[in-house]
Amino acid sequence: MAWGKDCSKWEDDIDWASVLYEERNQGAGDNFLMTTAHADQPLSEVFWYSEFSAFDPEHDLATVPILHISDHDRKDYLIRMYHSQLEEGPPSKTE
Repeated sequence: MAWGKDCSKWEDDIDWASVLYEERNQGAGDNFLMTTAHADQPLSEVFWYSEFSAFDPEHDLATVPILHISDHDRKDYLIRMYHSQLEEGPPSKTE
């Protein structure tokens, strides 16, 4: 799930990288990558969605990687925000 500045471009780039990987490996394996961009949603809503709405019936999605690309280190803040969103439940629409 891509969020923030140019998130649609990031989503497209990840999709193309996945396609190229599959082409180079002749479709080897059962890899499947689903991406989404969330430019108009608060980050708290994206975090909630990643935990409670994103699923795969055949694979356990136990790990949620957070890739933050920025000039500023916000790792601790983002991890706290992610975990607090899980505890608080679905975000309100007024956020």
